[in-house]
Amino acid sequence: MPSNAADMLTAEFTSLLIVTNPKYDLACFGDWFASVPMRLGGNEILDAAANAFIQGYAQLRGHRAGRIVEALSKYGHALSLLRKALQDPAKAKSPSVLGAIYLLLVSQSWCSKELEIVRTSHMDGILYVLNTSAGEEWKDELEAELRLSMLYAASFEAIINPAVNLDPWYLSFHNPVYGPHRSLDKDFTQPIQSFDFLVRMDIPKFIREPELYSNEMHAAYQRLLLEKPFIMKYTSATTETVGSEDPHWADNHVRRVQVAGRCISLLCYALILNAFLSALDPLDTTLYTEAVDLAREAVRISNLLASHVPSRCAKLMPAGLYAAWLATNEPDIISGIQDTLAKHEVFFVDANHLRRFDKLKKQIWGIRENKWAAMESSLMLGGSWDMFSDFGLK
Repeated sequence: MPSNAADMLTAEFTSLLIVTNPKYDLACFGDWFASVPMRLGGNEILDAAANAFIQGYAQLRGHRAGRIVEALSKYGHALSLLRKALQDPAKAKSPSVLGAIYLLLVSQSWCSKELEIVRTSHMDGILYVLNTSAGEEWKDELEAELRLSMLYAASFEAIINPAVNLDPWYLSFHNPVYGPHRSLDKDFTQPIQSFDFLVRMDIPKFIREPELYSNEMHAAYQRLLLEKPFIMKYTSATTETVGSEDPHWADNHVRRVQVAGRCISLLCYALILNAFLSALDPLDTTLYTEAVDLAREAVRISNLLASHVPSRCAKLMPAGLYAAWLATNEPDIISGIQDTLAKHEVFFVDANHLRRFDKLKKQIWGIRENKWAAMESSLMLGGSWDMFSDFGLK
């Protein structure tokens, strides 16, 4: 890119980072994102993705109404360059390519929000870059942070998409080397173990063979419940002040939004594990009571956090709603999910995600039905299930 064009692109992207309205602040996307301007001008794919991001963000804020064709054109150009790069292994392992995919992933719904178009799934591209670059330590701290963020995204995608496979190198590279975690303390001074990458990567394995890993699932679920109050303590401030007109809350809103996002992540994993555990033991009413409480929290925080407009594009937010639907059938929860999806439809709806969660729910109900059938068979053969009487099922 010519130097004058690169300078203009850098200046325009930098201007996005100077936001006076907290609802549109982009700092919540992390430190790598803030470093994008200094990375422009040296990689045409990243430059094209940044240009598409700028156009999409302008559409999001309504600054360029009626110029959706231009936004889609920029997005299409960046996508074309990206596809060519992914065909070249030497280019595909570049941190700039992963960064470009990230920008396109974030801005995709902004570019398409006024048109009914088929949205591209960028997870395949993310996985390809991650697996192609496996074995290489990225020295740039912010690039390494970006790669780890994408690993977390892939670890969640693996829950609903069995085709997701990460190179085993990442499991050894991110293996803790300082011994076991310390016990939790009231000051939240150490990382939450449930957020560890290796812990997250266990979950897809558990739900592929839930009966084989039922004990491990139960342990992971109990750990999530144990750690939930520590993250909820900080999230409470977020959910009470997001969207507030008080000018003083803006200084800390980035941290609040990030913590709320982590809380939704925790709730999402807890709800998914709860759904499988409930299916394996359909007579355990405690699990369902916990599911209802977790689901209501997930809907509440997702709905309030949606007031931070850029966050609506992140799959994490709809995933929290879908997980609530996965684990419960309470009318007020279903209504809350529907209301939130309807209110922010252009940002939330992802047909592939919906289909995969629907498939996951069918898997869960299949397990539950098999368990009920086995218990009924046991009764017919003379087995004794006193809990049937306790729960009024006779």
